[in-house]
Amino acid sequence: MKVCCIIYHSNLYTKYEKDWIIDFLKSIYIQTYNDFDIVECCYDNSNISLINLLKKKKIFKDKKHIFLNKYFKDNFECEKYLLNYIFNDLNYDVCINTNIDDIYSENRFQKQIDEIKKGYDFVSSNYTIFQNYNKNIYKRNIELTTNEKIDTDYKKRLFFTKVVLDKKKIIPFNCSTFTKKCWNESNKNIQYPETLYLLKSILQKKIKVTFLCDYLLEHRIHNQQFTNIYKDKII
Repeated sequence: MKVCCIIYHSNLYTKYEKDWIIDFLKSIYIQTYNDFDIVECCYDNSNISLINLLKKKKIFKDKKHIFLNKYFKDNFECEKYLLNYIFNDLNYDVCINTNIDDIYSENRFQKQIDEIKKGYDFVSSNYTIFQNYNKNIYKRNIELTTNEKIDTDYKKRLFFTKVVLDKKKIIPFNCSTFTKKCWNESNKNIQYPETLYLLKSILQKKIKVTFLCDYLLEHRIHNQQFTNIYKDKII
C-alpha cells in the first residue's frame, strides 16, 4: 500500500506564526506510523519548502519528499489539484490530509491507516478546537461520534452527513485519510466545507466511511483562517 501525507501552504510567514508551524511539523515527525511519503505544495510561487528546510537540519532526512511550487488562487483549488495528482499521476493508494496550523496526535496516522486496512475508504475522527485569546488558551471538544453501531455503510454515510447539516458540526477534512477509490468515485472536486461535499458526493456509492472516537486533531482557531466563524470571539 502506497501512502502519502500532503502538506500545502501559501503566505507562510505572514499567515502563520512560527510556533504554529513548529507544532505542526513536530506532530508529523513523531507519528508512530512512518511508512508514508510527503507531497508538499507551495501555492503562492514563493518556492518555500518546509520539508527541504528541515532536511538541511537532518530532520526527515530519509523521508521521500516531492515538492511542487505551483500557483493556485486558494486552498480548495490546490487541494483538488494535489488529490488528482497524487492519486492519478503519482499512483498513491492512500492520502493522509493535513493543515499546517493544526496539531495531530502522535498515533493519528497509525489509527487511521489501521481502519483503511480493514477496508474503509474514508476515515476521520473526533477533534478538539483550541484558541489563543488575550494570552489565554481555550479548548473545546467536538464529538462527532461515539461507539454507536450503524448497520449499513449507506446509513453510516447518511448519519455523518446529517451530523454536519443538523448539528452544525464540521467534520475535519484536515484530519481525514482516504483512498484513491474514495476520491476517484466521487466527482473529484472540492468545495467548502470539503468533507461534507465529499461525503455527499459519495453518498450513493459503495464507499466505506468510518469515524474514530479518539480525539486525533487539535484544530487551531485564528483570525487568518478563511473559514473562521469565531473571529474576535472566544470559542
